[in-house]
Amino acid sequence: FLSLPRMAATLNKIDHLLHTFTINCDSKEQREHDHHHSWNNVKLQESVISELHKLQSNGASKIPIYDISDPDFNLMDKITQLKVYNSFHDDYGAIIVRGAFTKELMDEYNKWCESFLEIAKLDGNCRHPKQPGKYLINDVILRLAKDNTDLLMKLINNPYITLFCDILLGFMKYGSCTTHWIEPGGDRQLSHVDYPMHVGSGPFWESNVNKLMKLTTRNQIN
Repeated sequence: FLSLPRMAATLNKIDHLLHTFTINCDSKEQREHDHHHSWNNVKLQESVISELHKLQSNGASKIPIYDISDPDFNLMDKITQLKVYNSFHDDYGAIIVRGAFTKELMDEYNKWCESFLEIAKLDGNCRHPKQPGKYLINDVILRLAKDNTDLLMKLINNPYITLFCDILLGFMKYGSCTTHWIEPGGDRQLSHVDYPMHVGSGPFWESNVNKLMKLTTRNQIN
């Protein structure tokens, strides 16, 4: 499920709502940081969170699904590539890629994760900070490269995933990979969007929306 910058409805609408929400969240302490000029002149709007959730709910059922097993699907076709690009950037903000990995490959990776979990637990941030029923296996690329290079290449050099990402980003590259291991009885993580940065991701941001807005532009967040 690819949802690289944001999900549901149109990007422009959610972009506007998100920026409005960040300004509505300003506290007295946060106002000590001036915004970058590109954040100026954002119109305030009531019930931003409610409207954003409504847009996401309405758009979720319409997110396009690209099934690799469909014999008529040809990702090398330029018209198909344009359709993928427009459906993500102009229409829905998300796409679903189905069948990119085989069940056998996922079983093989799952076995590696199971065997590596005890080592991963030694990491200081192995336990997910907001979801107690989940472990994190960090630095997957380097760790899996040492154990099973063939498995690593099957995962990260998948021709469908890399081509989809190239279509959406221009030219993609991996920054890092992390695996979430959900314990028996733990709640699974719902489909969601990970933005490039958020104020709760580390102590540097001080949970301060204005600090992020001071050090970034709207295009960077986009």
